[in-house]
Amino acid sequence: MKLLICLICLLVTIAFGSLSTVNGQSVTLVQAIPLNPEKTDWSVQVAFSPDPTGNNIRRIFIVNVDDGTIIDLNNRVPLTTGVYSYTPSDRFAVAGTGDDAKLAKHYELKALIDKNGKLISTGAPVDLLLENAETATEVRQKVKTIDEADIYIGGEINGAHKRRAAFSAEIKAQKFKPLGSWAYTPFFKLNASTDPDADPDQMEMGLNLRYISSRTRTYLDNEVKIESERDFENTNLIENPRLTFLPTSYPRALRERKNGKIVLHKSLLFLNPFIGGEFGKNVRSPLKAAEGDGIARLVAGVDVRWVFFLKHNEKAPDINWTTTYQRRWLLTDELGFKADENGDLQLRTFGTSPRDYVRSKVSYRITKFFDVFSSYEWGQVPPSFKLIDHRFRLGFAYKFRFGVE
Repeated sequence: MKLLICLICLLVTIAFGSLSTVNGQSVTLVQAIPLNPEKTDWSVQVAFSPDPTGNNIRRIFIVNVDDGTIIDLNNRVPLTTGVYSYTPSDRFAVAGTGDDAKLAKHYELKALIDKNGKLISTGAPVDLLLENAETATEVRQKVKTIDEADIYIGGEINGAHKRRAAFSAEIKAQKFKPLGSWAYTPFFKLNASTDPDADPDQMEMGLNLRYISSRTRTYLDNEVKIESERDFENTNLIENPRLTFLPTSYPRALRERKNGKIVLHKSLLFLNPFIGGEFGKNVRSPLKAAEGDGIARLVAGVDVRWVFFLKHNEKAPDINWTTTYQRRWLLTDELGFKADENGDLQLRTFGTSPRDYVRSKVSYRITKFFDVFSSYEWGQVPPSFKLIDHRFRLGFAYKFRFGVE
């Protein structure tokens, strides 16, 4: 428990202790303004005090605090002293009509200002300037990866070293709800195969609490979950705090202004490091000697995503190449089991050596919610740390997340 408290304190310190409030520069007003009745095109007006002048605004964007989505602001146009107009990279969700109209999400503007050689972070909430707004409704929204999806259903034909091909399925279900400045969701994840001798099945279900820091571009997840194989023969109860960093993509946007000209890019590269821990105990094992065994692991890794836009008028990429690498350091000797030549289960100790896992996946978007993909996996994952032996997959995926428009 002391180790868990120390780790959580470390994560919070990293996320919120690196920046401090600096006086002398502020944002006094931010307004989101639709430019057409359909509300597909928007303008954002920002008022600074004092005027930092355009060249000193090093970075400016809007974050959807509810889900962590970043809206880039491009094409800066000075309107008057200290007031600038920008074109957002995405539209805003609106709820209500007439005088009751308001933004359906909590949007915050963030800016990084160079003032006499010193970088100052400032920001303000985004207000709505709109007449005759329509009521927002919940809709399905397209996503790029399984990590962004609320609902994901994938079916694959897969094979592994010295194994016959079989059918497997990957399923994920969640739906975030606000809880003050946090958000929460129950979740379920399953990765299973029809081949009883294939690489191990994985199942997770539990509750996740998430806090998004727009100031540091990070989010903190704290999952309480059951990790198991699909038959529940080997089951762990785990608390999993995890801090994910969200640095700016390279390049920063598909459309950039350079030397007075609009430059169009065909790809974006995202790099998201993460660090966390897994703490708990085994609650069920085929061998009674392993039940109740304590679990303490440190986890670190990186998610890399390279997206390609074949059509510039599309908001979603046509090709996604995602790679995840993670390493687990076991802080205690975990007990498990292994079948011998006669099929009898034998007690085994995993030891504290690091356990690596890598997955690389290339997907091609067929429709708004439907992809085809190929993927590769290798490594060891809990609860049983059985080796995933160079597994490949070819298949399809149906995925989306819940949103409002």
